[in-house]
Amino acid sequence: WMRRTGWADTFAGADRYLLRRLTDPPTPHGYSLLLSRPGTDEICSSAEDEQALAVIGRAVDCFFDRCEDTARNTGHSARCWLRSQVSGRPYKAPFELPARESTRRRYRGLWKRLVYFLARLYRLDSGV
Repeated sequence: WMRRTGWADTFAGADRYLLRRLTDPPTPHGYSLLLSRPGTDEICSSAEDEQALAVIGRAVDCFFDRCEDTARNTGHSARCWLRSQVSGRPYKAPFELPARESTRRRYRGLWKRLVYFLARLYRLDSGV
């Protein structure tokens, strides 16, 4: 999979430990977060940034709650159009939310990790 996607080449020489830490959930109680590997130059996410990420994480949950509520309360026909990939023709079956709560929870978690990654990456010094 790594060869087929080219990720090994894309991330050659990258600090994968740091990249993974950038996706971590915010620290409990808003403490700063050490992003770098122990024993290397210290790279931290500030306590203020961690507090902001916690707020952003709750906002992502509210966003998905609203999306799920809208999907539950949208008519069959509109959800068929929503699921369609062909212009001018609805799909035969409507868009449905994943049935299992664990699937929805994992999906939200992936989006949150992406948001945490992007926010922390943006806040890093350009030389990192």
